[in-house]
Amino acid sequence: MSMEDPFFVVKGEVQKAVNASQMCYDVCYREVQKAVNASQMCYDVCYREVQKAVNASQMCYDVCYREVQKAVNASQMYYDVCYREVQKAVNASQMCYDVCYREVQKAVNASLMCYDVCYREVQKAVNAAQSLHHRWSELLQEGGGASKEEMDWTTNELRNSLRSIEWDLEDLDETINIL
Repeated sequence: MSMEDPFFVVKGEVQKAVNASQMCYDVCYREVQKAVNASQMCYDVCYREVQKAVNASQMCYDVCYREVQKAVNASQMYYDVCYREVQKAVNASQMCYDVCYREVQKAVNASLMCYDVCYREVQKAVNAAQSLHHRWSELLQEGGGASKEEMDWTTNELRNSLRSIEWDLEDLDETINIL
């Protein structure tokens, strides 16, 4: 059998396609890894914002409790003093509510921002995979005109890209569930 035998030609083309797919996968994997890292960073930001809101809420509760306790103590002595102390407690409670509301709003905004960052990273990885797939298809159509190195690289990058998109989407889903 000669190297011109159709079996060897087809086998060589299939190997080129497999190699190009692996190269494409590698590129996509790196892009999705970037998205995963961005997702983790966003989760950390959101966690800190929520922790701030929880701390502010606890502080407000403590302030309100002390003001109410003052009001209770004062009520035993004077009705007018009690009224003023209760009014202070109500005002402090409203102020604390406003602070807590702003902190929670910050946490929500940070969560939305994190989702947007993750979504953009996934979209970049998908775009890279589409571009690599297009190039891979062009190389397959060129047949013998494409260099083996380019075909191998494109195949590998496409394969990596596709794997990383799958993993990144799983991480994005976990991030969404956390948020």
